[in-house]
Amino acid sequence: MGFSSIELLLQSPKTQIPNHLTFCKALKLLGFVVIQAIEALESFYLKEKLHEFDPHVGETACQIRAYKTLLLALAVESKKTTAAKKIAELRPINEKIKKDLAYYSKVENTSNARGLIPTTLEKFILENNYDYFLDDDDTYLLFSKILTIYKCPDDKKHSGVNIKKIMSDLDLSREGATRLSTFFQKKLSEMSCQFMVAIEKQLLSSTREKSIIENFIFRDDNAREVMPCFLSMKIILAHMYFSRISLIIAINRELKGKVIDKLCLPFYPDHSGKFRFSPNLKKPVYYIIEGTTEVDPNSPENKEEFINRFSKLDIEEIILLNEAVHPQFSGKILEPLRINPFGFLSKNASINPYQSLENELLSLQTEAVTRGCTHENNALFYIEHIFCGRMADTFSVTAEAQLKMDQQEDLLLTD
Repeated sequence: MGFSSIELLLQSPKTQIPNHLTFCKALKLLGFVVIQAIEALESFYLKEKLHEFDPHVGETACQIRAYKTLLLALAVESKKTTAAKKIAELRPINEKIKKDLAYYSKVENTSNARGLIPTTLEKFILENNYDYFLDDDDTYLLFSKILTIYKCPDDKKHSGVNIKKIMSDLDLSREGATRLSTFFQKKLSEMSCQFMVAIEKQLLSSTREKSIIENFIFRDDNAREVMPCFLSMKIILAHMYFSRISLIIAINRELKGKVIDKLCLPFYPDHSGKFRFSPNLKKPVYYIIEGTTEVDPNSPENKEEFINRFSKLDIEEIILLNEAVHPQFSGKILEPLRINPFGFLSKNASINPYQSLENELLSLQTEAVTRGCTHENNALFYIEHIFCGRMADTFSVTAEAQLKMDQQEDLLLTD
């Protein structure tokens, strides 16, 4: 699979130049994408700046992209040479685009523009050697990098795309910038769902069980492919056991709304099927689940007491409590599935094929409220974001896991 340079653009290959898209505008768009491709490959494979790949796509799927990014990061060494070659291939294309843009900028708005021969976008790309190819993983990183760059700066966790910045950077109208950002979001959401289908098939490869996740892929208000966050997290956790992948619970302990501790507690999948706390665990990259817990002012625990208690809890259960009570979908189209996608889809069936999933979901939703895994009650732990990152600290036996301030940008505050 993979994507050609024309497939990385919003416009149709048959778009008429200059009638519907000027030569300069076409070159600006081409140049933008190829520069972002170069920077994405450099940042991820050569510099390993994982915090630059934490996009906002507008659906409830940060857990999917965090895991996809983690699997790519774990294999980064094997692709450094290939990435360097691809970067070397893209640089001359970028230089040619810049040179040609300078030419068309001088010609297009003058009387000499009459001599420019109309063409299609596809022909323009092929005849001027602007064409190139990215494989699926590199394309995923490209879209991820772009959407990370254009997250709204005032609300990194929950906001949308910074349309004004896209308008400014690419000289687009608001409508054009919105359409472009939606295009990137749709592509990344589709690749995210394809990734989930692939890892589920990997888990089912030695069984006779049929895929479940394929039955729960829908389109939201913006035509993005989406799936229930509870179901996707169950599959991710199962795949983490299968692949022996560790995670970190990054905890902001708050007292009366103020953060008093930032803790990073590492857990690994043991052979009994549980995630176990390991204070001395050291891995190159982690699946990081960040959230908050409110300290009871009437009986406050110190840091060591909290770590001792929290580290003995069932981490998978806490994660699933959060994912169950979280809205399964966003938007109006999927509103009927927002709370319980399993029961709604089978309400007309004589036998509910997803009854066990529905029962588990509803039970965990109730328990999440009472135990403290919601925004309103975070007494236990409330997940705010999931991403891929690294941990340079060495944990002591007493789990002195508080992050240094200079690491927060790359680990805790990269959302």
